[in-house]
Amino acid sequence: VNEEPPIGAFNVSNPANPWKDYSFIIINYCSGDMHSGNADRPWGSGYSQVKIRGYENANSALQWGLDAFSSLSKLTISGSSAGSLGVQVWSRKVLEMYAPRSEDVFVIGDSFIGVLYPPDAIYPSESYLEQAWNMCNAGFLTTEQLEECNKGNLLLQDVWLETMEKYPHVRFATSNSKADATQINFEKGFEATARHSIAGAMMTTGEFYKTASLDLKKLFEKQSNFHTYLVQSDAHTYLPYSYMYTATPGGTAGGDGLRPTLLEWLPGAVGPP
Repeated sequence: VNEEPPIGAFNVSNPANPWKDYSFIIINYCSGDMHSGNADRPWGSGYSQVKIRGYENANSALQWGLDAFSSLSKLTISGSSAGSLGVQVWSRKVLEMYAPRSEDVFVIGDSFIGVLYPPDAIYPSESYLEQAWNMCNAGFLTTEQLEECNKGNLLLQDVWLETMEKYPHVRFATSNSKADATQINFEKGFEATARHSIAGAMMTTGEFYKTASLDLKKLFEKQSNFHTYLVQSDAHTYLPYSYMYTATPGGTAGGDGLRPTLLEWLPGAVGPP
């Protein structure tokens, strides 16, 4: 196990860090199931069956947190990369558990929108993932969502949108790069290997950005409590890295004069006065 250095949001000694005074519950991840799976899957060169239990792992951490924190002045629900997808899946359940004991709540998904390509194949693509990981789970889905999931008609974005509608006083946000190489390569690889989709495997950076923009626009148009920060970059994830402190809309290095910087934008989102 490699210990991560205290950088980005985890650098609590940096006075500019909007989370410097927070306690952290970190749910580690290596299962590939968006923190939501409950399945036995073939793994590795020998295709041996491995128990994928992202749901149980996340749920046990959340239950522990209920015992550890009886009241909260501020709560941030966040996830980077695949954790951003986990935020979309889990935020309603987490809010049900923690919102009653929290004075102020902010939810942010960092660097994984969940773009699926081509647009006319999103339902079979998403259903493939949900079925593969056994994600149609009443532990975090409503009765109606569970029914749609079992039919192959449920999108994670719609799950998140319903959460935003249920909690209008909670701020929701995303941070992403317009040309995120990891998000692009993951989607291309998924469509090529799992869905055998030539169109998906050939998705261009421009097609990714257009689809991502339309996905974000859908959230903007329906919910006034949704916000986003976009960077002209191919970098993947902002919160765990030092360029959380330097990024602007023009790039990760900063110094281009474009405003607001990510560091200027975050404090107002994390805990507005």
